[in-house]
Parts: sequence; structure tokens; C-alpha cells
Amino acid sequence: MLSSMSNLMLLMTLGSVSGDLTPEVFSDLATLLSSCEQVESADIPSRLKELSRVIRKFRTDFTQLTIEEARSYLEQNDEEPGRLYREFIHCHGHRCIKEFDMLSVPWQLDPEPLIITLQHAVATPEPASVESTEPILSTPLNLWRRMALRLLVPWTK
Repeated sequence: MLSSMSNLMLLMTLGSVSGDLTPEVFSDLATLLSSCEQVESADIPSRLKELSRVIRKFRTDFTQLTIEEARSYLEQNDEEPGRLYREFIHCHGHRCIKEFDMLSVPWQLDPEPLIITLQHAVATPEPASVESTEPILSTPLNLWRRMALRLLVPWTK
């Protein structure tokens, strides 16, 4: 329960900048939470990070693909990116962005939000630590939000 609350606080901190929960905000959240290991739902950001790293290696033009082309590539590819994507959908396809909203559609049925998030993650270089993550986040952060993230990110782990 504590990790859910701290994840929600992180999401609110990032989302309050743009006023909405955009794919960039979720990509930034995945970047920040990618090193969490004790919570099952924390497996999502770490798998997304690994998947985006592998896609970046195998398909340099992934961010230029349409949603349909990217989906087709990931669903039909026999190389590592396709295999990792299918494993991700198998393990976490029942989830989605805003999964507590009863009208939200899980990634298995509509992977478009996931593909958009992956494209943003592929376009973002890999961070080494929380401090080094801040400069590469898509969400612009003022001093108070940076301080909040420095407190919240370790708390989610």
C-alpha cells in the first residue's frame, strides 16, 4: 500500500507540471522507478526500461514508426525486442495507464498507450541515478519538484 501511495505522489508531482497525465509523464515515471525491485508492479518500469534499451539497440528508427508499424514490429518480430514485448504483455497485459479507472482498456486489448510510452522511452537516453535522471526527464521541474522527487523516489523503493 505504501508503494502505491508513493507512486501516486510521484505521478502527481510529475503530472502537476503539465496539468495532465501524458505519455511523457508516464515515461518519466518509468525512468524514475526503473530500479525498484521489491514490488511486483515495480517490475513494469524495469521491464519497460529494458525493453526500450533493447529496441534502441535493434531498431534505431522506432520513434519514427507509426503506432501500427511499431505494434506490428513488436508483435511479429522474432528478435529480442519482440520476445521481450510479448513477455511483457503476457505478464502485465492485464494492466494499463490509469488502471483504477473502470473505463480504461488493458494493454492486451489496446497497446497504443504502451507503444507511445515505449517510443518516448526509446527517445530518452538511459539515466544512471536519480540525480542524473532529473536533467533528462521530459517533464520540466522547478526546485520544489526536484526536491520532492529526491525524497519520493527512494521512498518508492
